Amino acid sequence: MSLNQLLDRACTITHRAPASTLDEYGNAVDVDTTTTTVCELQQQQRRESDASSQGARAGDVVTTVWLLVLPAATAIDAGDKVTVDGVKFEVDGLPWAARNPRTRIESHVEATLRRTVGSSE
Repeated sequence: MSLNQLLDRACTITHRAPASTLDEYGNAVDVDTTTTTVCELQQQQRRESDASSQGARAGDVVTTVWLLVLPAATAIDAGDKVTVDGVKFEVDGLPWAARNPRTRIESHVEATLRRTVGSSE
């Protein structure tokens, strides 16, 4: 059984790119394109910020870091957004195509995701 056959969690990748259309101020209008695929999502790190020095309660900001595993050849890039089970994440850094050294074939794509929220969320 290949890794791609084990991926069974639905996710949506949203890529934002400037379009050739300009707004009334001459700025490029961003266009979102979405792709639905399957994935595996695993938490790698979690922390609460110490915001007490800024007059806020400690733990007001929670940051989590996740490993996202996608089927081989899935298009994803730094700055893209990923939604899994209704939860939104941001791609942090450049994803990479993992290669099986034995077969010399791309086996899957890995990306680091980050989610930063207030502790009340």
